[in-house]
Amino acid sequence: MLYYSGRVLALPTLLLKEAEGCLGMENTMDISSVTKLAELFKQYPFLKDELIKFSDKFTALNNPLAKAVVSQVDLAQVSQTSGIDVNTLIAKIKEIIASHQA
Repeated sequence: MLYYSGRVLALPTLLLKEAEGCLGMENTMDISSVTKLAELFKQYPFLKDELIKFSDKFTALNNPLAKAVVSQVDLAQVSQTSGIDVNTLIAKIKEIIASHQA
């Protein structure tokens, strides 16, 4: 929502996205278990390094071969491979993104 002189302006979603962009707000993507890791890294380039800091289970992301795998896996698969609950993983990713947008 946008506030103007204490009043809430109701804008269609498309206009709201444009307004957020004009105000310097970053558009956030919906993150779920089917979100591709590559999409997250494209939108949030800092995320890979932050995930590695979060858990040593993500150090394999620095491996050159990981680039091919990253383009294909979603968060459910990352969760299974890392042994980290998918909801915990999604919450951590959202936390990292929020801390970089502050």
